[in-house]
Amino acid sequence: MKNTLILLILLFTVLLPDTGCTRKESDTFTILIEFPVDTLDPRYAVSAYSIKACRLIYNSLVKIDRDLNIANDLAEEIDFVSPTELYVRIKKGVSFHNGAELTSEDVKYTYDSIRDPGRHSPYFGMYKRIREIEITDRYSLIFRLESPHSPFISDLVMGIIPKETDKENYLSKNPVGTNSFRLHKYISEEHIILEKTEKTIRFPKRFLAFKTIRDDNTRLLSLLNQGGDLIQNAAAPIIAAELKDSAVSVISAPSVLYTYMGINLTDPILGNKDVRKALAYAIDRESIIKNKFMGMARPSDSVLVPEHWAYEKDVERYEYNPEKAKRLLDSAGFPDPDGDGPLKRFTITYKTSTNKFRIQIAKMICRMLEDIGIEVKLRAYEFGTFFSDIKSGNFQIYTMQWTEPIEPDFYYWLFHSKSIPDAKGNTNGANRGKYFNPVIDNLLDEGRRELGREKRKEIYSKVQKIISDELPYISLWHEHNIAIINSKYTNYNIFPNASFEAVKEIAEVH
Repeated sequence: MKNTLILLILLFTVLLPDTGCTRKESDTFTILIEFPVDTLDPRYAVSAYSIKACRLIYNSLVKIDRDLNIANDLAEEIDFVSPTELYVRIKKGVSFHNGAELTSEDVKYTYDSIRDPGRHSPYFGMYKRIREIEITDRYSLIFRLESPHSPFISDLVMGIIPKETDKENYLSKNPVGTNSFRLHKYISEEHIILEKTEKTIRFPKRFLAFKTIRDDNTRLLSLLNQGGDLIQNAAAPIIAAELKDSAVSVISAPSVLYTYMGINLTDPILGNKDVRKALAYAIDRESIIKNKFMGMARPSDSVLVPEHWAYEKDVERYEYNPEKAKRLLDSAGFPDPDGDGPLKRFTITYKTSTNKFRIQIAKMICRMLEDIGIEVKLRAYEFGTFFSDIKSGNFQIYTMQWTEPIEPDFYYWLFHSKSIPDAKGNTNGANRGKYFNPVIDNLLDEGRRELGREKRKEIYSKVQKIISDELPYISLWHEHNIAIINSKYTNYNIFPNASFEAVKEIAEVH
């Protein structure tokens, strides 16, 4: 299989014409992506590629480092001076790409603009806890909060924009930041070219391009035909594994990516906890990881990875046990009407995206659920439609990923009752399955008030144990980050959160 696949790929690369889509500029490093960069304004960037592109253009007060810790970025000093007051002193001499110096005015303006309800930033809910921002001098300011909020420092991973250039929708296609890359040419949201601004980074080219190719096979063929230099987390692991002996380098590393099955708890069938537990026991994660991920994933039992400081290992786990799943369905009031016959206990609809690899995995899960007597109707939608349904609660079950669950307060975003969307999908969080538990609400509120890490660890330990028992999500796996890179480049060390910061350190083999 391996040799046949590689031969087919290489044959296609020979036959693929040298069109404008595959001709690569000699001074450009091109990242091939599956979805477009829909905005370059960090206040509105919510898609993964938009966020990653913005983080190359803009600096923020703090950043996430390679070890998943919060480190200073623009901030020279940052600390709580009281439970509700955060003092920030920014670095002097930092210039925007237009030459203007970054000052406290720009920091205050960035966050005030997000807090303006008329601007409809998706981050409005995150920052509405700010009561006021006081500028104390040109490089210092104080954030005053409505109430204590211990994760607030980690919330400040937001690109700072220049106050003077903020016109309506201007920054979306005309970004002005302070980081290592600035906009060179905005061709479309599917093709953006950045230019290196700093000589201090190792990046060996002048330009860094993002080019969207939606089809998996076309994207891979373009990379192999010199139409790009990097694909990250946008190629099926089985293909990546079989390319390890070819002309590209394949790099994989553990990640914080969290794949889960979301469940609508208002559904009359799925609202039963024993039914959710049956689903969890019916899924053979190890088989999927072995056969679909080629071992490049690890089973998950929490939103957080085991390396995380707040991870709790002593939670209920759901090893593959179809017989136990059947017994749980029986006790839940859904007996199999004819044993091993064709009749099913009940029918549910499973939604996913049209990504071919995700459909393959979904089909495996469907077969596993059917083996315990559940009829599953699989529905695949273009991502925009799929995500719209998820946000509005129009689903029974679905599978999806969270790309950066680093701060344990993320559990508030996922499972607090105040994070439940309204009928139109508007929300201050992503509790789309409408999970409600007053004990969880109280714990998550307490986790926000508590400043000490050890006490917070105790709180989130309790949260993880309850969530693992009640299963508003079924944890599936943490996929590895997988990069396929032109072999002329070395030293591409993937960040656990799949940030493209790693391109700053690559070297070119001569």
